[in-house]
Amino acid sequence: MNMITHSLTVILAALTSSLSAESGMNFGARMEQALSASVKMLTHVIHAMLQEMDDAIAKDAMRMKDWQIIRIDERTLTTNFGELHFKRRYYRHKESGK
Repeated sequence: MNMITHSLTVILAALTSSLSAESGMNFGARMEQALSASVKMLTHVIHAMLQEMDDAIAKDAMRMKDWQIIRIDERTLTTNFGELHFKRRYYRHKESGK
């Protein structure tokens, strides 16, 4: 199971649990928990998408011919959903050095 599917499965289970009648919470508390679970899900999905895109670029045979990975940095983006932490590869062209 890929990262995105796994994240969605885990968060949707938490969301379903918080919205069930057996949770014993009032409506406002349920909505807060639903919002929190939704934000968490979006953050996980966006992180997984960025990771998969970076991995796909790094594994592309055409790019590997001309480009070399020079470093991997951890980045942080501040979004409407909170801080998003991810790793990103940086490349240098083998011939031009750019």
